[in-house]
Amino acid sequence: MQQPRDQQQPQPQQQQHQHPPPKKKKHQENKREHKDHNQLPVSSGDGVHKQVGAKQSVTAEQLKQRKTQAAAEREENQRMIVCNQVMKYILDKIEKDEKQAAKKRKKDEVVEQKRSKQNATKLTALLYKHKEHLKAEILKKRALLDKDLQLQVQVGKHSTWSKARFMD
Repeated sequence: MQQPRDQQQPQPQQQQHQHPPPKKKKHQENKREHKDHNQLPVSSGDGVHKQVGAKQSVTAEQLKQRKTQAAAEREENQRMIVCNQVMKYILDKIEKDEKQAAKKRKKDEVVEQKRSKQNATKLTALLYKHKEHLKAEILKKRALLDKDLQLQVQVGKHSTWSKARFMD
């Protein structure tokens, strides 16, 4: 019964001297060794080793589960960090766009106020010119009316004087 164990021992020694096989080959060799190990007869001394090996495999499985949980947690944390970074980037971009839109609205309002102020100034200037023109027209008409009235008065005086002369 010890012969199969002796036959197994030279194999690892041969593997140590050779270059490490690719992962697929290594995996297949591990499966073969595992099958060969399971086919070996078990003695009472081997049963204790088997129990210890089973306990070790259970603890190894627990460690693997913890590692996978830790890896999964790390991966989840990485995802959350990336998501938070993306959300922050999006929110910052939205805030930036809102600020730019507010600045643009304010600038447009300022431009509109300037334009309306300019229009008001132009209208005020136009109104002043029109007012001055009307004043000048009124003054001219008044002067013409005064002249006309004076002529009428003079004509009236002459006519009354001439009437008075004829009557004399």
